[in-house]
Amino acid sequence: MPINVDEAFIRRVAAENTVLGGEAPGAANGPIDNMIIKPGHQNFVVGQNLSTQLKAQGGVVKQRLNQLGVLFTTRRQQLRAFVDTTDDIESLNEMTVGEFRGRIPNF
Repeated sequence: MPINVDEAFIRRVAAENTVLGGEAPGAANGPIDNMIIKPGHQNFVVGQNLSTQLKAQGGVVKQRLNQLGVLFTTRRQQLRAFVDTTDDIESLNEMTVGEFRGRIPNF
């Protein structure tokens, strides 16, 4: 079955990137970089390890989610720019490859 990538598909993907760009930074649902858990008794090694790892990795997870938010937002902008640039596609028939590359966003 062929895959059709038309303007409607690109606009749908751009819209999904809008949603993901807004949701990713808050996906941790709280202060994951400063979360405190009560791991149980101090001799409960699994709980202590979880607490230690959470403190060590929480900031990294939050940073990565923020980066994903920026990436999704950038992709949305690029997809919209691509659609806008190629809206008048018939006028591109007479362009050279170099001229076309100059009009298309650099992904």
